[in-house]
Amino acid sequence: MKRFILVFLLISLTGLTKAEILPYISPGVQIGYGFGQGFFYSGQITVGFSYNGPRKPWEVGGGIHHDPDHYYIFPGVTFGKRFYKNYSYSYADVQVCFVGIVGIGYGIGRQESKSSGGEIIPFKRIKVWGGVFVNATYDYAKSKEGVVNHNLGIIGVIPFGKEINY
Repeated sequence: MKRFILVFLLISLTGLTKAEILPYISPGVQIGYGFGQGFFYSGQITVGFSYNGPRKPWEVGGGIHHDPDHYYIFPGVTFGKRFYKNYSYSYADVQVCFVGIVGIGYGIGRQESKSSGGEIIPFKRIKVWGGVFVNATYDYAKSKEGVVNHNLGIIGVIPFGKEINY
C-alpha cells in the first residue's frame, strides 16, 4: 500500500504548477459481470483533488473566456464493496482520471476476499475506465495463489466539490 500512496502523491504533485487545486468526493454505483462469478453490483466512494490544467484566457464580447481545450486531472483514493450472488469483497485503490471532452482513468490497488474457511485472500487489483459520469469499466485482480478475476461493468459517479470553473 505504501507504493500506491507514493504513486498518488507523485501524481498529485504533477499538477501543482499553474493549476487550480480543488478537493472532491465522488460516490459511485456499479453493475457488471464477473467472468466465472456472474453478475454483481458495487458501491464505492472516492476522495481526492482535481487539478484544473493551465488555461489560456481570451476576450470575447467584453468578457474573459478560457480555452475549451484545457483539461482536469483527478487523483484520488477509492474504497468500495462488491456484491455477487454468493459472496462479496472489499477493495481500495489509488487512481487517476484525465478529463478533457471525455474522461479516462486508471487505478491500482488491493481487494480482499474471504475463503470458505474464513481466511482473508488478498488480490492485487488494476482497473481502467472511460466515459462521462457513466463510465465503461474493466478490472483485473490476481491473488498470490494465481486466482484471476476479470470484470466488466458500467459505473455512474457524481463528483461533489468546489465548483470547477470553465
